[in-house]
Amino acid sequence: MANRKYKVCHVLSKFDVGGMENGVVNICNDLNRSLFVPSILCVKDTGPMISRIKPDIKVHNMGYSEGRYLSRFLFVAKYFMKEKPDVVHTHGWGACSFDGIMGAKLAGVPVVVNGEHGATFNRPYQIFIQRMLSYLCDATLSVSESLKKRIVTEIGMDPGKVTVIDNGVNTNLFNGEADTGPLKKELREKNRISFSDTTMFISSIGSLKPLKNQIFLLKAVKRLYEKYADAEVDVVFVGEGPDREMLERYSAEAGIKEYVAFLGRRDDIPAILSFADALVLTSIPDKEGMSNVILEAMSSGVPVISTPSIGTSELIADGKNGYIVDYNDTDDLCDRIYAMFKDKSARNEMSREARSLIKRKYSLDKMVWTYEKMYLRFFEK
Repeated sequence: MANRKYKVCHVLSKFDVGGMENGVVNICNDLNRSLFVPSILCVKDTGPMISRIKPDIKVHNMGYSEGRYLSRFLFVAKYFMKEKPDVVHTHGWGACSFDGIMGAKLAGVPVVVNGEHGATFNRPYQIFIQRMLSYLCDATLSVSESLKKRIVTEIGMDPGKVTVIDNGVNTNLFNGEADTGPLKKELREKNRISFSDTTMFISSIGSLKPLKNQIFLLKAVKRLYEKYADAEVDVVFVGEGPDREMLERYSAEAGIKEYVAFLGRRDDIPAILSFADALVLTSIPDKEGMSNVILEAMSSGVPVISTPSIGTSELIADGKNGYIVDYNDTDDLCDRIYAMFKDKSARNEMSREARSLIKRKYSLDKMVWTYEKMYLRFFEK
């Protein structure tokens, strides 16, 4: 066991809203303070997620603008030479891992690890760089077995050197028991959400951007009301992004505006999930390692309908705790939504199965403990 506190610095490009950033928040906030001193280095900028970081965690923003700067890792190295972290933990090849890994090695940081959360890059020179950086790391981490297989196959890493650490969720926070009265009142008055006993309430949570492909859900809702005369489904989008205007325009032009609400960025996700009947994720496959919002929804007892993103099959047992739908198959998604709408007892059984899985396997405590154990083993050799 450690006889001193180890300084662990997490390196990010920005602290925007996202699953990767949420994971960093959870790790840093919950690390055992008798063993570790967590900190965060933002190479380009901070962001809204910074408000969730505990006040004892140092956050340094280097303030680099967007663009390629080959010399940037030198300034990262200078920062590490000053701060002297024991561990540098980068997050994703697209989130300034090059700067973090190269800077850490130049500064002589004892331990360097990189965590992969979903996206890899497939051009030959990108594969070469990713493989080179992996050799410089003491460990490469993956958030799911499926992502590990992809890393090994596409990047050519040694499978014995890639460690899977499952994402985790605070099951005490996402327990389906949030105070929903004020929120329901707000949604009724501002967004025309009915919350009637016969209506199914669907949430879609995530940045409104092409990767998340929310237009697929809107097309399925349009098809739903064309195909099934008895359908009663409301959809709430939570999140901001460049696709919002396009999505709002489509819902109006498709004649489904009265069934759709856009709430923007929210801080009350547990409350929204506590009365959601289903969560629908429509992300482009092979771009997400393991969705945090799926974990949060299932912890709240919300069954999930999702496209087959990388780690989804490890969470969703099709027909048991949710559904996996074919990517951009509008009728498939439409029919799955309708099946949930029509069979409330089956939906309730899916809810129980979803919550049970998260409690057994994906708790936040287990995730943080696994990271702590991984950090410490480098200093116990």
